[in-house]
Amino acid sequence: MNDALFPPTPQERLDAIAALIETERGHRARMVARQPQQAEYWQQRVDDAERALANVEALRGCLL
Repeated sequence: MNDALFPPTPQERLDAIAALIETERGHRARMVARQPQQAEYWQQRVDDAERALANVEALRGCLL
């Protein structure tokens, strides 16, 4: 882990954000199956997470 002496690079920051979003997407995807009565709601949340990941990937492209 980086500290104040070696702050995270922009790429490392994006990696951390992507990891968080991927974890959250997994939780949301499991909720689709666990709560079929609210599957539409949870699927929308999964879709939101996937759009967020696409935004992270777009930002990665800007760093190159």
